[in-house]
Amino acid sequence: MKQRIGKIQTILITTMVALNALAASALPQTTDQESMKDMPILRPQKTYVVTGKEDWSALTGFGTKTAEITMMNLMMIGGSGMEHMSMRTDRASSAPETVSPSPNGQQVRATITPNPPKVGQNQLDLFISGPDGKPLSGLKLQATVEMTNMDMGVAHPTVEEVEPGHYVVKPTFSMLGPWRVRVVDAGVSGKFHSDFLFDVGSKTPWSQPQPWHVELTQPLDKPQIGKNTLVFRVLNPQGEPVKGAKVEVSVTMTSMNMGTAHPKVVEKDGVYSTQVEFTMLGPWRVTLRIAPPNAKPFVQNFDFEVKAE
Repeated sequence: MKQRIGKIQTILITTMVALNALAASALPQTTDQESMKDMPILRPQKTYVVTGKEDWSALTGFGTKTAEITMMNLMMIGGSGMEHMSMRTDRASSAPETVSPSPNGQQVRATITPNPPKVGQNQLDLFISGPDGKPLSGLKLQATVEMTNMDMGVAHPTVEEVEPGHYVVKPTFSMLGPWRVRVVDAGVSGKFHSDFLFDVGSKTPWSQPQPWHVELTQPLDKPQIGKNTLVFRVLNPQGEPVKGAKVEVSVTMTSMNMGTAHPKVVEKDGVYSTQVEFTMLGPWRVTLRIAPPNAKPFVQNFDFEVKAE
């Protein structure tokens, strides 16, 4: 019995080998180069040109409707009772404030359309100028949009400069409640950083409040080598001068390491003065660290260029 099974296995193996050899001989004998000629050529159906001005937030996912779709999903999960859900609080209904002061003595004017802001897409226009009042152009601004009292994710709408110093961002608010739009300069210099808070659903039109800031009462138009007198006032968000603020001064050169000086500050009736010394020609930065009474400290920089007469 074992001998018969062995003979049958031998016959089957022999037959399979013969069939494989026969199949191989029937195939056309071509070289790799010849076979490549028969390969199909894939040609693009459409060519896309990237211009660099694309609004990628509108071209990915559900585009500008992503936030609304997210909210609809929450409504479907939680039931129809969530259509009019509002995360507004009494604190959120108060006037919003700009959290970050404008660095380097910059001036920022902001408007939002529609006003008051609504659920859906809005337009935030920023008009940014330098300490000299001229439009500050060429900033590489990036924006984030998020709710401040719950996690609804973070959106990253694009920021476009439509005119010199005029930047536009279109935040989408997916529900009623407090929202923050943060705009920062992603460039090497990082010259801008500011927050804008909105109470979506409020019937009160939004207006841009002023942050704590420093005002030079004697502009230093022509800084010179040696000691220069810097006279300034500390102003609260209402634009009122503040007495009794603690001020620390740092003086550094921005183009090379010349050390850091810390001159003293003298106050008289809400007017502060200090002697800053520039030891050579070139760019200098005076940093004022202000701690107002019963308020959060803030920092403001002033840049000066010492030139030869």
